[in-house]
Amino acid sequence: MAEVGKWFGLAMGLGTVCGAVFGGWIVSRLVARDSAWMTRLPPWLLLAMWPLYEVALFVPSASASLAMLTLMAAIGGTAYGPVLAAVQSTLSPATRAKGAAVNGFFGSLIGIGCGPLVVGLLSDFFAASMGEGESLKTALAIAVCAAPIGTLFLIFGHRAAIARLA
Repeated sequence: MAEVGKWFGLAMGLGTVCGAVFGGWIVSRLVARDSAWMTRLPPWLLLAMWPLYEVALFVPSASASLAMLTLMAAIGGTAYGPVLAAVQSTLSPATRAKGAAVNGFFGSLIGIGCGPLVVGLLSDFFAASMGEGESLKTALAIAVCAAPIGTLFLIFGHRAAIARLA
């Protein structure tokens, strides 16, 4: 399991950094043409991440799984910058700090707080019938199905940002 964790961390870290750097460069070019790209692109990126994560969980090859995870993390890294920039760009100077705090709070609450808890509970629930490895894989596959909910929130945010920027 330690070996898996090392490679998983490397794939996620490398993918996220590459996505943030190269994706940020691409998004900067798009936003220079039309500021709506700041909030238009992240929902599509989140939807693209979902099937890649599912494939990464169930593909039989470890190297193919790591490749999918790296690509998925790169896509996710591309989405972070525009979302954070949109929070800063659409709020008045007096409310930017509060907006960033609320964004960080809910991102942490859901992603860091609830995500691992739900995955752990689901994994424990399935462990008796599937075994440890398969139950964790199934729990992760179920949890990542929350992506469409996040996409909806990003779409609502896009609509609100367009109205504010107009």
